[in-house]
Amino acid sequence: MNLSWFNFNSYCKILIIFFPLTIILGQSFVSLFYILSFIGFVIILKKTNLTEFYKNFKYILYFFLYLILSSLFINQINIINTLILLKFFFLFFFFIYSCLKLDRKFFIKYSYYILAIFFFIFFDLIFQKIYKHDIFGFVAEGSNINRLTGPFGNKEYIPGSYIYHICLPYILLLLINNFINKKLVNNLISIFLFTSLIVSIFITGERIVFIMLLATIIFYFFFYKKFLLKLFFASILCFFVIYFIAISDGYYKNRYLTFINIITGTKEKKISFLDSQWGAHYLTSIEIFKNNFFFGKGVRSFRIECSNSSYEKISSASKDVRCSTHPHNFYLEILSEIGVFGMILFLMVVSNFFIIFTKILKKNYFDLKNFNYKLSQIYFVPFLVLLFPIKSSGAIFSNLYGLMFWSLFAFSYGFLLRAKNTHKNLF
Repeated sequence: MNLSWFNFNSYCKILIIFFPLTIILGQSFVSLFYILSFIGFVIILKKTNLTEFYKNFKYILYFFLYLILSSLFINQINIINTLILLKFFFLFFFFIYSCLKLDRKFFIKYSYYILAIFFFIFFDLIFQKIYKHDIFGFVAEGSNINRLTGPFGNKEYIPGSYIYHICLPYILLLLINNFINKKLVNNLISIFLFTSLIVSIFITGERIVFIMLLATIIFYFFFYKKFLLKLFFASILCFFVIYFIAISDGYYKNRYLTFINIITGTKEKKISFLDSQWGAHYLTSIEIFKNNFFFGKGVRSFRIECSNSSYEKISSASKDVRCSTHPHNFYLEILSEIGVFGMILFLMVVSNFFIIFTKILKKNYFDLKNFNYKLSQIYFVPFLVLLFPIKSSGAIFSNLYGLMFWSLFAFSYGFLLRAKNTHKNLF
C-alpha cells in the first residue's frame, strides 16, 4: 500500500480538522486530542532549530517551566497531575507549527468547514429553543433550564464560548472577504453571516461572551473603516432582530437586564456585583492570593481551598456559595493558583505577543490583500478582547475551556509569526 501521501503536514491537517469536533464530542475526545497533539509535538521537536525556538518562544517556555516546577516542588502536586499540565504546552506548539506550515489553500477551505460547524450549532440551538431539547435529545438541567446547551450535552453551557473561540475568527474572515467584493450578493451574504453570528450568541444566554462579541465588532469598525457603512447597517439589522427576540421572550429580557443591574449596581434593584455569586468567587480568590502571594496555592486548587472556613469572612452576601471549580476569571485563577511570579511570566508572554503585532501593523497596516495579515488580525482582535481583565471566564487549566483558550492564543500567536514572516529558520 502506497502511504507516501501521508506526510507530517497531512497529519497536522487531519488533526486540525478533528479539533473543533472534539469539544462537541465530549471530554474523552478532548483527551484524545491532547494525546495526538503530544505525538505531533514530538515530531515537530525533531524538525526544530532549538536556537530559533528559544529565541521566539522563551517567555512561553519560562511560563510553562515555572508552572511545572511550582506545582511539583512548591505546591507538592503529585508528579502525574503535574506532567498532565504539559498538555497545554504541547497543544500550543502543535497549533503554532500548523499555522506556520500549512498553506493558504487549506485555511481558506478550513474557513468553510468551520462555517458549516457554526450553522450546525446555530440550527441546533434554534431547534432546542423551540422544542426544549436539541436534535440529540439534550435538555438543559437544573436552575439553568432556560439556557441553551446545543449539542454539548445537558450541563455544558458553552455554545456561545465555542462560537467565540473556535468559529468567530473564520466567520470574520469570510465576512471581510465578502465585503471586499462589491457585488450585491456578497454583501448580502456578509450581512447574513454578521446577523447569524450575533443572534447565535445572544440566544445562548452567555452574557459575557455576547459583550465580548460586541467589543470585537467595535474593534473591527476601527480596523476596517472602509466597510464602516456596511457594518453599521448590518448592526442596525441585528439590533432590531435582537430587540424582537427580547420582547417576544421574557427570559432574554430578564436575563440581560438583570446582568446590567448587577454590573451597574442600580439603586432600584440594590444589586451589588460583589454580592453576586461571581463576586463571591472573586473575593475568595483574592483572599487565597493574599495568603499565597508569591507562588499561589497550586493549579486547580481553588475548588478545594475555597471551602476553607477562613474565607467565610469575605464581604459578600453570597459567601455561602463562594465555592466553584474555578474563580471565573483567569487572571484571578493565575494569581490564586500560581501566584504573582506566575502572573509576571504570563504578562511577559502577552507583552511579547503585542510587540509582534505592533511590528506587523507598521509593516502591513490594514493591508486587505495580504492573506497572512488578515489571518493574524482575525485572531488577534478576539484574543485581545478575551484578555480584558474585568470579566468572567472559564478555567484556563481545565480540560475543556483550557483547550479553547490555549488554541485561540496559539492560533493568534502562530498567525502573527506567519504574517511577520521571520520563522523560516525555525522548522
